Amino acid sequence: KALELIEVEYKELPGIFDPEEAEKKNAPLIHSELENNQVVHHRLRKGDAEKGFAQAEVILEREYTTQFVEHGYIEPESLVAVPHEHNTLVTIYGSIQNPFSCRNAVASVLKVPLNKVRIIQNHMGGSFGGKDEVMSSMAARAALLALKTDRPVKMVNTRDESILESYKRHPYQMKYKIGATKEGKLVAMEIKCLADSGAYACQTPFVTWRSVVQATGPYEVPHVKTDTYGYYTNNVYTGAMRGYGSPQIIFAQESLMDELAEELKMTPMELRLRNIYHNNSITASGQKLDNHQVSLEEVISKAVESSNYKEKYREYSKPQSGDKKRGIGMAISFRGCSLGAEATDAAGAIVAIQRDGSILISCGLAENGEGLKTVFTQMAAEELGV
Repeated sequence: KALELIEVEYKELPGIFDPEEAEKKNAPLIHSELENNQVVHHRLRKGDAEKGFAQAEVILEREYTTQFVEHGYIEPESLVAVPHEHNTLVTIYGSIQNPFSCRNAVASVLKVPLNKVRIIQNHMGGSFGGKDEVMSSMAARAALLALKTDRPVKMVNTRDESILESYKRHPYQMKYKIGATKEGKLVAMEIKCLADSGAYACQTPFVTWRSVVQATGPYEVPHVKTDTYGYYTNNVYTGAMRGYGSPQIIFAQESLMDELAEELKMTPMELRLRNIYHNNSITASGQKLDNHQVSLEEVISKAVESSNYKEKYREYSKPQSGDKKRGIGMAISFRGCSLGAEATDAAGAIVAIQRDGSILISCGLAENGEGLKTVFTQMAAEELGV
C-alpha cells in the first residue's frame, strides 16, 4: 500500500554517450564536483614525431573504433556469506576473481579490520576480468545482510541482472597516423585513443596505461607520439576484460599495417618482418630489449610454415567468385605479463613436506581457470622428484 502512495517526478537531463562529446570544453559534467569529464591522460613520447613525418615518403591516417563487449561467462555472479564462522566476523564463498580486493571492499564497508573477513575462492565458471569489482560489491551487500539477519545469505545473479550490473570492455576511438619509407621502414607514428569509461572510473586509468605502452605494436619506430585518454560518459561503466587495454589497439595497429602494406605494394608479412623487434630493440616507451631472447621473428617463421601462409596468401589474393571467399591474415602483438604495472610485481609460496611424504603448497595467487593449481603441482613434483 505504501508503494502505491509514492509519486516520483523525473527531470530528464542531457546525456553524454560519446567520449568525443565528453572531451569538449563545454560538455555537461557527468560528475558535478569535477572540472571536466576526463578520467585520465597518459602521454608517451619517443624522438620527435614532427621530424619523423618530415622524413616519411608515405603517410597514412586512419580511424578505428571498437565496441562494448559483455564478458558472458557461463556461470553468473554468485556467492554465499556466512556470519561468525571460524572465528571471523563473516566468511564469503564465491566465484571471486580477486580474493584480496574483495576482502578489502567487504572490510571497508563493514568498517572492520581485514582479519575479520575471510574470503574463499570457489572454482569459477568463467571470469575473463569480469568478476572483480562486481563481486566485491555483491560480497559487501551479502555480508551486511548476513550480519543483520545472523544467517547465511546466498546471492546469485540472473543473466539479465548480470548483464545490467556488470562492467564491459572499454570501447575505443582511435586515430592513427603512420609514416614510412618507400622500402617499408617505419619512421613515425602519432596516436590518439579515447576510451569510454562510462559513469565511473573503475579500471580506466590502468587499462589506458597498458594501451599507451603497446599502441605502436612490436615494431621499431624511432619517432612516437601517443596519447590515451579516458572520459566519463553516461554509458555503462567499463573495466577489466580479456587483454586489458590490448585488443583495441592491436586491432588498430595491425589493420593499419595491412593497409600500409597494400599502399607500398608489399605483403603484410614482408612489412612486418622489416620492422619487428629483435634483440636490443628500443620500444616506444624506451625499454631496451637486452636481457632476454627476442624470438618474434622465429615465432612468425614457424607460424608461416605451419599455416602454409605464403602459398595460401598468393592463392587467396586472386579474384574469387561466389558468395563465399577464402582469405588468410596475419597479426602480431606483444603484451606485458607480470609487469608490475598496477601493483607490486611479487609473489611467494610455502611448500611443506608432511611426515607421510605428502606435500602441501600454499600460495596467494588466485586460480582463474588458467591452471595454476596444476602447474604448481607439476613444478613442485619436478623440483622434488616425486
